[in-house]
Amino acid sequence: MVKASRGAGQFIYMTNKSDEELAEIARQNILASRNKQLDNVKLYLSRELQAMKELVKEYEDAKKIAMQADIEQLTKISSKYAKAI
Repeated sequence: MVKASRGAGQFIYMTNKSDEELAEIARQNILASRNKQLDNVKLYLSRELQAMKELVKEYEDAKKIAMQADIEQLTKISSKYAKAI
């Protein structure tokens, strides 16, 4: 491939490849670029999903603790009433 100056910062690329070959190379470059973008998005979404799973786990743990505390409180109240009777 030869690069020839056209003036004003423009260049003309000359090659011995056919239009079909150049189109295929361009298509492959575009696909590679898009695949890289998709991989980056997948990685981002994977991290977001993991963060959401952690939040749900923390919520479930806190919910269990709160339910245990409620059960203990209800048990104490019923035993107080039993003593009063």
